[in-house]
Amino acid sequence: MALVKPNRASVADDGKLLDILANFYESLVELFRDQLPSTVPGLKCVTSPTHAEARQHVGDYAGQLGPRAMIVAGRTAPLDGGEGIFVWDATSTLADDDTNTMQPNAVLFGKPGRWRKGSF
Repeated sequence: MALVKPNRASVADDGKLLDILANFYESLVELFRDQLPSTVPGLKCVTSPTHAEARQHVGDYAGQLGPRAMIVAGRTAPLDGGEGIFVWDATSTLADDDTNTMQPNAVLFGKPGRWRKGSF
C-alpha cells in the first residue's frame, strides 16, 4: 500500500486530519507492541490543532507525566505549513521560534523543556 501525504483536497474536514494521524500512531504502537520495550504507554502521544494549543502541554520523555511526542496539525490552522511531529526535549533551552522549537506556557523563560520538531 502506498501512503499519500494528506492535503486540503484529500481531507474534507480539518478535524479529520487529526483523527487520521492519531489512528496512524495508535496503529503503529499496536503493530510493534511485541517488539517495543514493556513501557509501551511511555510512547504516549497527543494531537494538537495548532502551536498555541501545543504550548498548553508540558512533555515527559518517559511518557508518564506528560506526552512524549505531539502531532501538530498546523501553526494557526491545520495544514498551513506549520504541521509536524514534535518530540519533548527536557534539556533544551532553545528559543521558541514557532517553527522547530516551542516552549510550553508552563515552562518559565530560561528553564529547560521544549517541544522540538522531528527527532534530534
